[in-house]
Amino acid sequence: MPNLGSLLWIVLTGSVALNLAVTLVLWRRWARGRAIADDGRTVEQRHGMTLDALETLPLGFSLYDRDARLVLCNESYRRANAATADLLVPGAARADLVQATAERGAIPEGADPRVWVAAELARSLAEDIPFDRQLADKRWYRINEHRTVGGGMVRLLTDITERKQHEAARQHTQKIEAIGQLAGGLAHEFNNILTAVGGFSELAQRRLQQPKFDRQRVSKLLDEVIAGVRRAGILTRQILTFSRHQTVETKVVDATASIRGIEDILRSLAADGIEVELAFDSDAAMVEVDPSQMEQAVINLALNARDAMPNGGAMSIACRTVELDRAFVAAHKGRRPGRHAAVSVSDTGNGMDAATASRAFEPFFTTKKDGRGTGLGLSIVYGFARQAGGMVTVESLPGKGSVFTVFLPIAGRMESQAEPPPADGGRVLVVDDEQTVRDFVTLALEELGYEVHAVATGEDALRFLDGHAGEVDVLLTDVMMPGLTGPDLAGQAAKRHPSLAVVYMSGYENRRLAKERMLAKGDICLYKPFTQVSLDQAVRRALADGRAPPEPALATPVPRRRAGGQH
Repeated sequence: MPNLGSLLWIVLTGSVALNLAVTLVLWRRWARGRAIADDGRTVEQRHGMTLDALETLPLGFSLYDRDARLVLCNESYRRANAATADLLVPGAARADLVQATAERGAIPEGADPRVWVAAELARSLAEDIPFDRQLADKRWYRINEHRTVGGGMVRLLTDITERKQHEAARQHTQKIEAIGQLAGGLAHEFNNILTAVGGFSELAQRRLQQPKFDRQRVSKLLDEVIAGVRRAGILTRQILTFSRHQTVETKVVDATASIRGIEDILRSLAADGIEVELAFDSDAAMVEVDPSQMEQAVINLALNARDAMPNGGAMSIACRTVELDRAFVAAHKGRRPGRHAAVSVSDTGNGMDAATASRAFEPFFTTKKDGRGTGLGLSIVYGFARQAGGMVTVESLPGKGSVFTVFLPIAGRMESQAEPPPADGGRVLVVDDEQTVRDFVTLALEELGYEVHAVATGEDALRFLDGHAGEVDVLLTDVMMPGLTGPDLAGQAAKRHPSLAVVYMSGYENRRLAKERMLAKGDICLYKPFTQVSLDQAVRRALADGRAPPEPALATPVPRRRAGGQH
């Protein structure tokens, strides 16, 4: 067998190509001979070195054979799976280890053990699909599973706890920034509303104190107060819709009629110097939507158009029926082609460049400065359109204005709504811990011809009912009150006075009431702020059938709740 010196001599004295070939052959033979002469000691050493390297790896490592039995794992893997570390021995079945993990409670909080075990065993059959999980040591790992040539499986755990912490910190920072932006925008919007409401109210009060006052002028001042209250209600609904605290109640309605129904509001929102034009097709545009959300979407677009024209201009609100082809729908990420109602709001304002327009529907994105605006209006429009199976587009050029169009699929015929019977008068017990609400409801009902008694608590209401048995037709109660809640009050009152009709009032939206099971299906609930008209409708419907009042146009049923729950 040649030694290393012989190999060097061949390289130096022969032709380069031939010598290189001979060198490779002789080197392989020499290396093979050395391995055989080692009597296996080198193989054992290499095996030991491999195991040492695996033990010192910062990665968790495990190897399973083709029968899903553990071959080996390192210390990092055992530490990560501390709950079953004593079972991680060669030959342990993967299924037994997964089952033991579930039995020892080392699974995600709230997970069903049987479902988790089945999902985990199914996941182990997957290949090259990384996923993140918090393991028994309470640290986060990126888990990679790979098939071996022999049909086994290698599992690698990479500790990503610090990355998760950094991501959580960044998300928290972004959330705080978003909340700050939202709070600033809300403060600005509400301060404007409060300034208008307070100012017009003060002017109206002063006019009324004069010996002779202009009734028409006072009426206009009070109209502005009412408009301000409506704007405040719209703003709170925007926030609740964005935070998903509103349940969608869809029905088939005429989009044109819905817009005409809020024409006064749309015109009142326009600032001085802005001309508002409404244009509609002669045919009805029937769509299946939540009517209140549709109205809100149109109002949001009108507000956006108004704000884009600080120096005045023209706003056009239109509704027409169009036929959309597959190419248009695909280009705008719609769901299906066919006939759609196209509701558009255009303005002659500042307009936007392409980069700004591409971000127009992002939550919290706003071009308004100094904390003005919430950045929610257009994102709510986008969410409404998608939820209704439609889409929304924007066309805009700097200095030329913008056109926002909501496309809604045409639906079937409109659902009929029965009008409540005329009021015959009635006796109403009003229960609300807020005195201003109590006073308004009392005055509003008395003007309508009802006999009204008002109290502040559920306990006072029960005492009044017991002392005036048969003298109350309708219990009108707030849902959330200190002490006895509205549903608890109604439950106790029904046991003593079975014929008593009930109407609820709430400052919370229906999603929260549904989640906490505050009311029963079919209950009438007026959501604040409400008007004298909607109040009258609700009471009249309750009087028509106190046992199971049908849904009024402005009331929403929510799932049943047992008496005694908390709001």
